[in-house]
Amino acid sequence: MTKYYNNLPVRKRFGQNFLINKFVIDEIINKSNITSNDFVLEIGPGHGYLTEKIQKLVKNVFAVEIDRDLYKNLKDKFKECSNIDFVNEDFLKLELSQIDFKNIPFENRKVVANIPYYITTPIIMKLANEKIIKREGLSKSNKYFSEIIIMLQKEVADRILAKKGTKEYGSLSLICQYAFDIEKLISVDKTCFYPIPKVDSTVIKMKTKLKDDFNIVNHEIMWKIINGVFTSRRKSLRNSLKIAGLSDKDIEKVSLYYDLSIRGEELEFRDFVKISNLIGDIS
Repeated sequence: MTKYYNNLPVRKRFGQNFLINKFVIDEIINKSNITSNDFVLEIGPGHGYLTEKIQKLVKNVFAVEIDRDLYKNLKDKFKECSNIDFVNEDFLKLELSQIDFKNIPFENRKVVANIPYYITTPIIMKLANEKIIKREGLSKSNKYFSEIIIMLQKEVADRILAKKGTKEYGSLSLICQYAFDIEKLISVDKTCFYPIPKVDSTVIKMKTKLKDDFNIVNHEIMWKIINGVFTSRRKSLRNSLKIAGLSDKDIEKVSLYYDLSIRGEELEFRDFVKISNLIGDIS
């Protein structure tokens, strides 16, 4: 049976769980520290409760809403607001390079959003410019936003914030911690949404790193090793490196510096950098 909110259907296929708790909305705004000089991207504005708060505080809002009915409702609701641009589109198909940032400098370009949980990881990877990072590194990556303040399901936030040796630690942790300085802002109970989801949520702030502090010789090899380790996380480091495509000769090089009987999930980012720098090309 279709549920309705504000006389509009709640569409499961878009993962719609609307944040309706005003106290939480105010807390997100307070923690985001947005200013009158800022350009804010909002992904999935829904019924516009967060949008309403943001637009009163910033210079420009660019809001992307995939639901056609919600988009029409938002256009009508904010028709008197000249500082908002609404786009009816799938954010994952939107070219960030095509956004008109109104000549606002990088340090004032931010994301503030309660993102759809069913596409949380793809959204984060898009904002992090994952493909460029994995191919050419942080210093070559296109940087569109200085800060990203997003609400996401608690389990994903735990993975992003995870440290080595924990069950949540994985490739998502590493790419996010490589690309951003990350801070947990607030925890949000599932009862703050309609419909009530099955999980609690967390708001995090990710500040874009402008400088690459690692001397990575070959980014593609390093991420291939990371992927090999975390797709076989219960295996020893030796076996994970084999899965990643390292030769016996290269694995022996690694053994001079690391105990190959440990699991790869015990390694920090700098360890993966060191391992990838030790070896040659992977066939």
